[in-house]
This record gives sequence, structure tokens and C-alpha cells, in this order.
Amino acid sequence: MRSDSNLFKLLLIFSISASALIGTVALTEEADAAGTEMFDPSDKDVSGYIRVTGQLGGIGGPSDNKLATVAIEPDTSYNVSFTADVRFRVGTLNSSDLATGFYLTNYHVSPKDSNGSSVIGSESCTITSGTGHDLMLIFYWSSAGTASSSDVRGTISVVPTITFSSDVYEATIIVGDEWSYSPEMSEEDASIAATGADWISATDGTVSGTADRSGDFEIAVTAGKAGYDDGTQTITVHAIDRLVFVSVPTDGVISLE
Repeated sequence: MRSDSNLFKLLLIFSISASALIGTVALTEEADAAGTEMFDPSDKDVSGYIRVTGQLGGIGGPSDNKLATVAIEPDTSYNVSFTADVRFRVGTLNSSDLATGFYLTNYHVSPKDSNGSSVIGSESCTITSGTGHDLMLIFYWSSAGTASSSDVRGTISVVPTITFSSDVYEATIIVGDEWSYSPEMSEEDASIAATGADWISATDGTVSGTADRSGDFEIAVTAGKAGYDDGTQTITVHAIDRLVFVSVPTDGVISLE
């Protein structure tokens, strides 16, 4: 029969081991919450271009123009970033349309991309793929710049993200009345959280609360989903006091506070 002392040691060892295991699981879950990188550096580039105006594209063109390709999902938002030299142009299309003379109808050109020789530097954008679009094109390099294509290519990142489609940036509410907001997001099953006031909370996709004092509150609504970068929307909520009577009617006149 084990002594009470030995039994206590066994329980202590088990407790420490269990705590370590739980801690490892929690760290793994937290890491998985980050967006999943979509860009595969092993994929070959396309020699081609996207015009800075008109978005006319071509492949099999000059070898001094580089297009990186990324397999994507349709109707999905992505954060695209890289340290650009002289080019930063991104677009999506159906892969079957990738041929000389293609046109991009869904695209982003950095305002810093002047088709010249000035270095753009660190740049990013959010682009939502179109219906039926399964391919992203990133025009990231031209020999007109000074950096090597491999150096620029090594900084490319494409991560799915959550965007808000509901254009609500400001609201006015009465102190003591409940306010609620159900955002529309690119990922309908994303979870949301809200910060910015001690009277606000988020449950089942709805932000709600009852202001207990007047003032302006910057409410940050954050949407999260495993494998996606978080999306954030900020709403300025103006909480105002309700008008109250401070006197009784006299000759048909009422004074308001």
C-alpha cells in the first residue's frame, strides 16, 4: 500500500503534467487564430504584365516583368502585402481567362505606383475576389527598378481576411435606451467582439448595450475566424441625455432643460 506521502507526490506530478498539457493546447489554439498564408513561394512566376491604366494584361511577354500567381477562393477578401520596388498591382480573375490580352475587372493599383522608377516600399491592400475568380495575379517586379526580383518576391504575403460590408460608422443614441448593431461581414460565421465602452458587449453576432452616461464612444468591433486575419470596424456612438421637463405648463409655455 502506498503511503500518503507517495500518493501526494503522484497527485502533484499528475497536476503539473496536466497543467503543462493544457497550456500547450491553449498556445496552439491561439497560434491557429492567425490568418493562413496563401502565397506559395515554390509556385513559378508568369512572365507578363498588368498595365497601370486600363488593366490590360499580357503573358509570355518580356522576361523583365514578373507576375506572381496565387490560387484563391471566389468571393473572399485577402490582405496582400510586399515590399515593392516600382510595381504594386494586384488583381483576380478566373484562371481560364489568363491569356495574352486579358483584362482585369477586379484589381488594385497602389497610388504610389506611378509606372516610374521611384521605390514604393512597404505596401499593402485588401482585395475581394470576384464570383468565379480562382486566381490572384500580383505584378510585383520590373527591371526598371533597382531591387532584384527574388528580393521583392520574398516579401509577398497573401492572407484571407474578414471585411465588413455594412457601412455603419456613426450612431446617436439616448442614454438609458438599448442600442444594438448586427454587422454584415464577408464571413457570416465569424465571431465578433466589441470594445470601447464598459456598457457594450457582443453576443451571437450582435453588438448591444445601454449607455449609462452621455459622451462620445469609439466602439471597435472585431471579427475573427480561424485561418483569417481579424477584421475591425470602428463606430462612433454619440450618447445624449433625454430631454426632460423642468416646469409645469404655464399659459401654454413649457420650459425644457
